[in-house]
Amino acid sequence: PLGFIGEAHPQPERVRRVSALLLAAAAAAIAIALWLRHSPLLGGVAPVLAVLLIRGRLARQLALAR
Repeated sequence: PLGFIGEAHPQPERVRRVSALLLAAAAAAIAIALWLRHSPLLGGVAPVLAVLLIRGRLARQLALAR
């Protein structure tokens, strides 16, 4: 299964755990974006960039765990 992370892995439990972490990071980014919506940089660019960096790091951890 690919899960929310979008990476294949033979252990479905690991995919679920990493997908849950990414989903939590995305939810936090949405909350921060709404809270700082008055600032294009802090409310727009920073949360998206943070989610992209977190996804890359989690995907790398998932790939190394094979």
